[in-house]
Amino acid sequence: MLETAVSVGKATVRRARRQVRVLDDALYALTYGRQLGALKGLHAGERCFIIGNGPSLTMHDLTRLAGEKKFGTNMFLLHPHLDAMHLDFFCASDQIHWQVNGGFPDVWKEAFRRLPHCRFFFEKACAPIFRRTPQLQDRDVYFLNLDERRRVFAGEFSTDVTRRTAWGATVVVDFCLPLAYYMGFREVFLLGCDCDYRRDESASFDQAFFYDRSLDPRRIPEWTGTPAHVETMFDAYRVVKRVFEADGRKIYNAGHGGKLEVFERVRYDDLF
Repeated sequence: MLETAVSVGKATVRRARRQVRVLDDALYALTYGRQLGALKGLHAGERCFIIGNGPSLTMHDLTRLAGEKKFGTNMFLLHPHLDAMHLDFFCASDQIHWQVNGGFPDVWKEAFRRLPHCRFFFEKACAPIFRRTPQLQDRDVYFLNLDERRRVFAGEFSTDVTRRTAWGATVVVDFCLPLAYYMGFREVFLLGCDCDYRRDESASFDQAFFYDRSLDPRRIPEWTGTPAHVETMFDAYRVVKRVFEADGRKIYNAGHGGKLEVFERVRYDDLF
């Protein structure tokens, strides 16, 4: 009798959770999803660059990207060529980016002010922070619905950003590549996606980024860059590669060095 009651209770909880999920999805579709829908096919057949935060960025003249469509991520806002590049899209999917003293880091706020023509993409939980950030008002700001229960490395890649996007253990897979696919880009070139956090080398994690880590006020999780994390990213990248290639599209690694060998390598300087 007791076991039956417990079973019924669990089933009721599951139904309630499903109903909440359905309502949440419906509300999202009517607000943020509808806004994102206007981006579908916007850059069909074009190429773009997705820029990570790896140290290899220091080996490229990124000012050459001024006329290209490009995504910046996370602490790329600290890059010395940010102003000259005219960044088109900026993505941040992890809540650690807007939990610095109750909001975005000051260095980000200053960068927001200098990017008047950029489109910004954050996880929808960031919406209250956005409303308290004057530097982002009157800008093109979008919110994606990241569902960490869906895993890209388990085979779920999101091609429709107006719905829930799957978690890929890196913002490049969480947001950048789904957006690039949805916007219709045919060729995607990765830069600074080194996937080499040097966790296997003593006291070298601070050298795993292009910027001075002392300027980074965020609290980065301890699992970031561990061998397990990196292998999870590789698995996610493999899934994305299959989806793109099945649709006649290509992703290339145009970076210098690093450990990401999932994609075909191309020389950055040969692209111009």
